[in-house]
Amino acid sequence: MLDSADFKACQGIAARVVSSGRPVFAHEYADPARLPGGEAGEVSLVLCVPLASGQGVLGALYVDARRPPAGFGRAEQELLEMLGLQAAAALENLLLYRSA
Repeated sequence: MLDSADFKACQGIAARVVSSGRPVFAHEYADPARLPGGEAGEVSLVLCVPLASGQGVLGALYVDARRPPAGFGRAEQELLEMLGLQAAAALENLLLYRSA
């Protein structure tokens, strides 16, 4: 369960990803110098990708780990990016359907 400080840090990272449209892949999250904004908590690894579509950034897909067994590698980063693209396409289709 996230405490309020970790939850606020997660929101801050996701907000930056949404506003910039760029992913964040951060290791050693407990070291505030390693993350944009200098937020720190008990989370050690963060992957966050934008849900980008033709309509802009619709949101963010966020994954973190407190005690990862082996960490996140390039394969996990690419998988999250792919899932983010698919989720963005599904959200865009839903928005188009609702506006029709």
